[in-house]
This record gives sequence, C-alpha cells and structure tokens, in this order.
Amino acid sequence: MEHKKISIVVLSALIFIGGISYCYASESVYERAHKAFLASRYEEAIIGYTKHLKQEPHNENAVKAQIELSEAYFKLANKYYDQGDYETARKLYYSANTAEGDKKVTECVYKLAQLHYNKGDYEAAINQYERRV
Repeated sequence: MEHKKISIVVLSALIFIGGISYCYASESVYERAHKAFLASRYEEAIIGYTKHLKQEPHNENAVKAQIELSEAYFKLANKYYDQGDYETARKLYYSANTAEGDKKVTECVYKLAQLHYNKGDYEAAINQYERRV
C-alpha cells in the first residue's frame, strides 16, 4: 500500500512539473520573439511569433503576437525595399496584412515593372502592371 502512495505522489509531481514547463515554454517563445522584435531581428521575431500563435492561439499574448508579427513583416519588408529587392519586399508587405502594407505592395509592383521596362523587357513590364489592374 505504501508503494502505491509513493507512486501516486511521484506521478502527480511529474504531471504538475510537466504542466508548469509546458506553460513556461509557451511564454518563453513569445518573450524570445518579442525580444528579437525589439532588437530589430525581424526574421527571428517572425519565426517566434508564428510558433507562439500555433502553440497558443488563444493565449493572453496572442493578440500582441499577431500585431507584432504584422509589424515585423512590414519592417523587414522596408529593409528589402530600401535594398531594391522589390519582389521580396512585395511578398513581405503582403504578409504584413495591413492597409499600409497593401499600398507598399502596389509600389513594389510598379518598381518591378519600371525595372523590366528600363531593361527593354516590355512583356515582363506589362505583366507586372497587370498584377495591379
């Protein structure tokens, strides 16, 4: 009988510890993503926020994670836009899922069309312009 009591106590302790570590792991994913975001490490933040939202979609940090995820996409897109990588920027602005991002998607498409036009690739330029029509 004594052996049964010890087994139940040990099992209860393991379940309790497992629950605590699960909660801690979920919170730490958000915290790591948030710290990466604040440090302008947007790729890392995007991965972390996405993981957090998959693990804990209804967690108290889910709304903040979604907002900051959107901002991280937008800020990363700005980096690529400034470097002239309009195709990557276009995809990231689209992922930002904001009205401001949508405007920047249009700008990227026009920039891409101008690049094709200036190279004499008129068919590719027309295709880019048609993306926004």
